[in-house]
Amino acid sequence: MQPTFFGKSGQQLFGVYHPPLARRSPAASALLCHPAAQEYMRTHWAFRKLAAELSRAGLHVLRFDWHGTGDSSGEPQGASVPLWISDVGTAAAELADLADVARPSLVGLRLGALLAALAVQRGLAVKDLVLWEPALDGASHLRELAEIEKARYDSLAMPSRSGPEELFGYAMTSALRRELEALDLRKVGPLRADRIVVVTGAARPEHEELRASLRDGAGRPPEILVAVEDVKDPTDGVMLSSKAQMAIAATVAGAAA
Repeated sequence: MQPTFFGKSGQQLFGVYHPPLARRSPAASALLCHPAAQEYMRTHWAFRKLAAELSRAGLHVLRFDWHGTGDSSGEPQGASVPLWISDVGTAAAELADLADVARPSLVGLRLGALLAALAVQRGLAVKDLVLWEPALDGASHLRELAEIEKARYDSLAMPSRSGPEELFGYAMTSALRRELEALDLRKVGPLRADRIVVVTGAARPEHEELRASLRDGAGRPPEILVAVEDVKDPTDGVMLSSKAQMAIAATVAGAAA
């Protein structure tokens, strides 16, 4: 692993580059897009494992922190959806320089999947676009996070500690909340990807909505890849499933062969 800072001066992002541990021709790369807020903390180790697996398969891999989160520059109160979408393009350009590969495969988890799809909608050319348990839209995603937060605090017999500009104790300004609530994965239209794959712990009706609305560069709907969950916590589900990580690694590495 090689920690690195990249991007414009004053707006640098923090990332971790995993060079390939096996030789493959042609070279291939994968860019990983974390979820946001408390889900970032819960899934950080899963991203490390996925990055390591892809590195062992011979891919150049980069994972990064969104602007205003983790070790990237900026204050959480300055985060915005347009800025986060531009972060995907900035990270993709950095990975292209590191790997000398023009088009990465893009893997996004939860909100990271939605932001990744929006970056592709705005012109980022990719090979595979892997939507890992994607947030279908921003409004329902925020409601789900709020419900999870309440359930966890209720289990501790104490009220939620988040204020009006917070969620799970992380900054969530009113402006950012409005931007997120306006997002809908079903409305992003055709995407410049060779293939779109949805990875989930269980097939649900909303995945059929994505099949009806999303199309890759050849006009095909997403593939639905079900990785049976091997964790018991329903709020974590496939996000922490080693089977999901292995399925994603096999999908991306196989497409790059």
